[in-house]
Amino acid sequence: MEKDYEKRERDKKRRVELEKRRLEEEERKKQEQIQLNKQKEIENKLEKIRIHKQILEYREKNLNPVRPALSDLKKLDSSIKKNTAFTRKLATKISLDNEQSLINELKRLNLTRYVSEVVNGVVSCQLKNSDIEPAVKICSELHQRYLAFTDELIPSLIRIFDEDKNESVSKRLYTLRLLTELLLYGVFNDIDVLYALLENFIESETPRHGIPLILCFVRCSSTYLLGIDEEVDESNEELAELDTLSDLNIIDEQKMEQFSELINGYYDIAIEYLLNIHKDLREQEKENQKQLSSKGELDPETNKKWESMKSTFERVLHSVSALADQLHLDVPELDEDSTVTRLGKKTEETIPIVLPLWDDEPTRAFYEDLLDISSHLSEPENVEDTDDKKLNKFLTELPNCVSIDSIDAQTVNFCKNFNSKGNRKKLASSLFNILRSRLDILPFYSRMVANLFQHYNDIGNRIVKDLVREFSKLYEEKDQLKIESKIKNIRFLSELVKFQVCPPDIIFTCLKKCLDDFVHHNIDIACTLLETCGCFLYRTPENTVKMGSMLDRMIRLKDMKSLEERYNSMIEAAYFTLRPPEQQGPSKREKSPIELYVQKLIFEDLKKKNAGVILKKLRKLDWQKHEQLAMRILLKIDKAKYSNLPLIAGILAGLKSFHELFVIKYVDALVEEITVSIELGTYSRHQKLIMILKFLGDLYWYQILDHDIVFDRLYFLIGTPVIDGVIVDKPNDLFRIRLVCTLLDSCGMYLKKEFREEIDIFLTYFQRYILTKEVFNNDVAYMIDDTFEKLRSKNQPRNNSQSKEFFVAKKSNFNTQKESEEIEETEEDLEEAFEREFKEMVSERHQMDHTTGVNVSNMSIPLHINQETTNDTTEGMKKVKMLIRKGNKGKITSLEIPEGSLLDISKEKDEQVDLKKKILEYDLNNREQETETPHNSEPKTFNFGSAL
Repeated sequence: MEKDYEKRERDKKRRVELEKRRLEEEERKKQEQIQLNKQKEIENKLEKIRIHKQILEYREKNLNPVRPALSDLKKLDSSIKKNTAFTRKLATKISLDNEQSLINELKRLNLTRYVSEVVNGVVSCQLKNSDIEPAVKICSELHQRYLAFTDELIPSLIRIFDEDKNESVSKRLYTLRLLTELLLYGVFNDIDVLYALLENFIESETPRHGIPLILCFVRCSSTYLLGIDEEVDESNEELAELDTLSDLNIIDEQKMEQFSELINGYYDIAIEYLLNIHKDLREQEKENQKQLSSKGELDPETNKKWESMKSTFERVLHSVSALADQLHLDVPELDEDSTVTRLGKKTEETIPIVLPLWDDEPTRAFYEDLLDISSHLSEPENVEDTDDKKLNKFLTELPNCVSIDSIDAQTVNFCKNFNSKGNRKKLASSLFNILRSRLDILPFYSRMVANLFQHYNDIGNRIVKDLVREFSKLYEEKDQLKIESKIKNIRFLSELVKFQVCPPDIIFTCLKKCLDDFVHHNIDIACTLLETCGCFLYRTPENTVKMGSMLDRMIRLKDMKSLEERYNSMIEAAYFTLRPPEQQGPSKREKSPIELYVQKLIFEDLKKKNAGVILKKLRKLDWQKHEQLAMRILLKIDKAKYSNLPLIAGILAGLKSFHELFVIKYVDALVEEITVSIELGTYSRHQKLIMILKFLGDLYWYQILDHDIVFDRLYFLIGTPVIDGVIVDKPNDLFRIRLVCTLLDSCGMYLKKEFREEIDIFLTYFQRYILTKEVFNNDVAYMIDDTFEKLRSKNQPRNNSQSKEFFVAKKSNFNTQKESEEIEETEEDLEEAFEREFKEMVSERHQMDHTTGVNVSNMSIPLHINQETTNDTTEGMKKVKMLIRKGNKGKITSLEIPEGSLLDISKEKDEQVDLKKKILEYDLNNREQETETPHNSEPKTFNFGSAL
């Protein structure tokens, strides 16, 4: 046990240390990501500044080009070979790497006769995003050298949108960006051309293909053509110190407003398109849910259609979100359905709160913390083991591995000594051919397979394949003798699923087959599957929806079919294992601060020395507002300490002088509480009733209530055995006797002084009530004796000997304690026989003394013997002198006997003397009462000092 404890402590410390390291690593990565994002923002800003300066430089050159003279061009190379090679390079090799080499080459060539071929090369080139800037620079160089180049290039680029409707989206996207960049760089300055192109494109192109193109245009022209200022992160000091972009004044404000209206209008079209495809996707997901509920899986065509719709929606949503960021607009919230989301999964209303994959840490460790066998793979994989005896011995020891340590040890043993392809095949066969009655070792076998599956898939795949083949074979069997084999098969597959050796689709296929023919053995198999791996699959996010639909289908089949009660119980148990019913605890009422304050004063802070201070604080309450609150708290008298009940009664006595009506209402509510509790007769109210009746006596002691209320409650307790035809006071129920004794012990002594006659009458009725009970126990009998002894000794229920005999006879339960009753009767018979024989012996001796004329009681004791002291007697014993005869001589000896024993002859004399003395005192008291007036002693009052 100590080793296990130390191991758990070490594991706990290790987990804590790993968690601490993980949190530190996450924090470090978070800070690195923040710094990386800041650095990335700075780099982007610097790149934009660089591009802006480059645009300014090229724009000035392109708007005022200084073209070379014709004589200068003639000096350059104009051969067909080199010019044709250059045009081919433009069609295929425009890139950032070839930018400078192409520019240098065109400066060495005379392309005056090949302008059309150059334009065709630029237009036909398949540009990428990184190729746009080199292409613009090359076009700028050609524009600055050949006037006809720009006049042919711009119409050729526009024709891609007008004529080539089937051109790919990427081709048109990069063409649009190239046109926009050429406008910004000043290669052409006709803004109406670009505006007309965009307007025509928006009218003719579908939003699905048009949104990416418009997004590309906005990204490269938002600052220059749309007048959208770039947002700057003011928290980044390095970014704030960089130069801001200056205005280019490419277009006037009127044209800029036209561009803004055009793009904003298209943004509304894009939002409408997004909402429409989202609505279609939602409708398709509803159909998917219906099909999942009815069939348990989606058709391939339906699934393919849904995946296509989802892909389109996600692509459009991404583009629209990016367009909204560029335009500094907000994307409207998409209305989600109450049962499905845009990914086709149920929402939190139908899926329970996400639970952990495993119920506890040991279970998680068993299925996830697998053994690392990489260090034990010392044997070459292709070595065949020829020692079959050792292998067979190893395989025969496997069924004894019923713990994690033992199965892991055997796994290491196999890796070190038997690791070969042939032996793995034998191991897989041995694990598969497990006895159908050994279900207890299936989890451990599965763990061994999972440990080896990390490096050798052949064992796991072979066992899964054999189990699936066996399932298909057993599925067709209807023989009752096959049920154990079926249970073993599905349990093995389920355990392998939890170790992620068997794919979940195989288990879902098995479950679907069982649901398709949901009778007899298939019900057992389905329930076993759900109880073994159902929670694992249901709590795995990618399998939650599918498993949930299977569960719903199983419950519908249960309701539709008239199954045996055994099957119904199995199905419900399996269902609630995965979906436990929600248990809502009782809602607790929130207590106001003033209520908590009053409760603390009365039930916690109240003590004898601070009662006056508590009373002052209670008097300071707003009684018109908080009277009902105080009433409700004081009625919870069972929450107070039993010893504090007199103090609470004193508090009420102090409040009576200022809030008399409140105290009257409180007493009425307290009396009503007694009535209700007695009528209900529930055991949970017994302790509260005892405290209320004790408190009722304390209230009488403080003169808060009259004696009529006390006697009314006393007679109510002993006089209402039947309420509304229901017996609420059974003959074997002694609880009301306890209540009466509790109330009389609290205030009986004060009632006795003023209302002696009424007390005597009640005690007579109480005695009659006691005699109606069939069963007694000792503590109730003693409680009755104490109550009668305190109130009126002459009104004992019977005389002493009769009372003792009566309660001893009543204290046993004749229905349930026959054996103890027989033992008590045997002991009483022995005592009575002994006393009877002893009395006969004494009587015979007395008669003999009487006939001989010797009176033993009148015999005188010798003086020297009578003077001897008897101080050495033990407690409870009495030393007497006994005269014995030895031969013809008498001898006196000392003897210790119990006090009150029958051997004590002087007992009768002492009783006679005491009786005479009591009779004389009784007569004397009666004479004094006849001559004197009754004494009305006032009850004690509680001293509250200045609180009153």
